[in-house]
Amino acid sequence: MNTIQSENFPLLYPSNTDCEYRIVRHGPGICQVELFFSHFDVASENPANCDRDYLEVKGARYCGKRDGQRVLVDFPKDKNELVLHFKTDSYQQLSGFRIEVKQLTSGCAPPENKTCEQTFSSESFQVISPGYQSGSYPDDADCKYTVKKSSFQVCALQVKFYTFDLEQSDDCSKDFYLSLSRSYVGVWNTIPSVSYSFLNTFIARTFLDL
Repeated sequence: MNTIQSENFPLLYPSNTDCEYRIVRHGPGICQVELFFSHFDVASENPANCDRDYLEVKGARYCGKRDGQRVLVDFPKDKNELVLHFKTDSYQQLSGFRIEVKQLTSGCAPPENKTCEQTFSSESFQVISPGYQSGSYPDDADCKYTVKKSSFQVCALQVKFYTFDLEQSDDCSKDFYLSLSRSYVGVWNTIPSVSYSFLNTFIARTFLDL
């Protein structure tokens, strides 16, 4: 367990300060931070608005007298640090804060499967991108779909896109679907049916960036 405290604690903190405290994630299993305000006394005329001195955590401002309060904060999904911002003016200074910090793994969602490599060999099948049922695919995924012949008589593969919605980019530098060296991006309002000829296997790849 680590602690964070305001400058000069337990004496009066200085006026007109703008400080940042960074909590770095210990490991990939960490998803939350517990902040325990063992001492918290930050000046404010209106504690409901925290319009003078305040400690800001992910957009929420804390001020006034808050000894003994516990706050659970989620780590940002795309970053490995959580930033606390302490700002004061010149009107009034108090003793500030001492905060005990604990990083938590309990209650975390299981990590997303970003490899999503699949092989198909049946006569007909469906390919569904990861996260489709929840409404959005994960960041930084690299999916590979391999299709093998269902019989020796098969000489072509027909692909029908029922839904296609990937981040748009002019040069396919962001998210893209790749098959036979051709990349596809964007939203398709008219869903095409495409046929490919192949000898033994057919490989398609979907790359999804941050």
